[in-house]
Amino acid sequence: MDSLEQRYNRLKNAVQQAILQNFPNPERKGCPGDEVLREVAGRRRLVEDAAWQHITHCSPCYATFLEYKDEIRRERRKRGLFILVGGVVAACVLIVVSAWWAGVFPGRRAEQAAIVAENWTVDLYNWDAQRGGGLQQGREIALPRTVVRVRVILPRFSRPGTYQIAVCRSRRIESAIAENTGNATIEGPREIVTVQLDLRAVRPGNFWFVTKRESDAAGYYFPVRIS
Repeated sequence: MDSLEQRYNRLKNAVQQAILQNFPNPERKGCPGDEVLREVAGRRRLVEDAAWQHITHCSPCYATFLEYKDEIRRERRKRGLFILVGGVVAACVLIVVSAWWAGVFPGRRAEQAAIVAENWTVDLYNWDAQRGGGLQQGREIALPRTVVRVRVILPRFSRPGTYQIAVCRSRRIESAIAENTGNATIEGPREIVTVQLDLRAVRPGNFWFVTKRESDAAGYYFPVRIS
């Protein structure tokens, strides 16, 4: 016994053959043209307008309509395949990149393991710092061009809180080229903040080392040399 789909296809073929044979129009009277036929063939739902009424009562137009229908169907299948393949490729790239940064691959793990921060102490406790500069003559901080874990002993009378520690091009916190934040902890009379700074991309030269409490409007600036 034939399936419902098989019976539907037979009925559809019979209707198509009837239209192709029973409505000859050799002079192509009233035909809307190929552009309209292609537009109707590209519709995703049936619209019984004048163009559709003509196509279903004109054998030549209906034949052209069926050709466009098959062509558009092939284009849509091809476009859908491209979209699917593109989506799969994008997903694979995302997975690979994520795995790389997560250290799944041995090469990435080795790279991460090779980056070991150097411990460094910057003691500012006895520096006479003023906001925006005005520091003691001849004093300078020195830091290496690598990843450093800096233990910053804040200037005398610094208050508890969260501090932004940065290396800046100028006496403006917005010019920071390496920065991080940390909470100050008390060790005796001193407030100490420990942060990690990546200075590998900083060219050797003179810059400003900045300590700024988040709730303060301005920070303290100290000359620093990166080498």
